[in-house]
This record gives sequence, structure tokens and C-alpha cells, in this order.
Amino acid sequence: MSNAMKSRELTPEAAAFRKVVGRCAAGVVLLDASGPGESVSMAVNSFAPVSVEPPLALFCAWKTSESWAGIRRAGGFSASMLTSEQIELSSAFARKRPDRYDLAEWSALPSGRRRLTECLAWMDCEIQEVMDAGDHEICLSRVVDHGLSEQGTPVVFYAGKYWTDLSVAERTTTERDSTIADREASAAHA
Repeated sequence: MSNAMKSRELTPEAAAFRKVVGRCAAGVVLLDASGPGESVSMAVNSFAPVSVEPPLALFCAWKTSESWAGIRRAGGFSASMLTSEQIELSSAFARKRPDRYDLAEWSALPSGRRRLTECLAWMDCEIQEVMDAGDHEICLSRVVDHGLSEQGTPVVFYAGKYWTDLSVAERTTTERDSTIADREASAAHA
């Protein structure tokens, strides 16, 4: 067992809590801050939008993570939202497989960073603030560029496993917004 894993050994209470929070389904995102002479990436399921104006996002990382230390040194990173076809890629980065960088195709960003060529969507982020949060740190970042890459199904991490069989349970936000707008327009003409 590596030193990083030893530092993550949990008490029974913490292990029980980890199982509870594992029931919070989350998308899987590959963060990359590779630059000349250093390849730094990590797969996370704690990436989340924070604000639209200004565009902000956050993720959480173990304080002892070497990948997080590299991303922090770089001052910024790309975030690529993974598709259900990229489970092997996510696992390769999560387990630090030696061939992990060869499994992906990369596209250059204007900032000099890179992102996955194939992904659902991507963001190019600059670290704004790092906050202490127990055994983790919260990284708040400003999104300086973003885009949609492909149609597809997201991969979701839930209860310690990857899930890809997702079905739509109700109308989308856009459908709800247009229904509300239609009702407001009808009321205004009545």
C-alpha cells in the first residue's frame, strides 16, 4: 500500500459516512494541468458549477493527493466531462495506470492547457481560491473558456461504481422554462 493510501485509512465512523455520501450520484470529470515536463491529471466526481456570472466552478481533493499538488502548482486546469464510453479512461486516471495519457486524444486550448478531444463538455479554469475542508481542500476556480464537444450519455459515479444506464424521468429545464414562458405570454394576452 502506498503512503498516500495509508494516509487515507478511515476510522469506522468515517468509512460509514463515506458510504452515505457515496449515495450522492455525481458526474465524472477529468482534470488536467499538464505542461512542459509534467503530466498532471486526476479524475474527480466532486466537480460542480458555482456561479454563472461570473462563471465559477469548484472541486474537492484530498490534501495528500500528488495530482492535486501538481494542479495547484500549475494555477489552472481543464475540466473534461466524461461520457459513458470513457469509463476505462476514468479508471486509468483514478488508478494512475502508466499508459493513462496514451489512452486519450488531447486538444490544445488558447490558455496553453489541453482538454480531452472527446468529452461531453469542457471548461478551462484558473484557480481563484483554495479553502481548507477537513481532509480535503476546496478549489474554487474561474472558468475562462468552455464548450460543448459531443452528444452522449454521461458516466455517473454512485455507491462506488460507474453507472451509464440513465433514463430521463421528467421534462428538461428548457422544456419547463418554455412552458412557464408560454403560460406567462397567454396570461399577458388574456
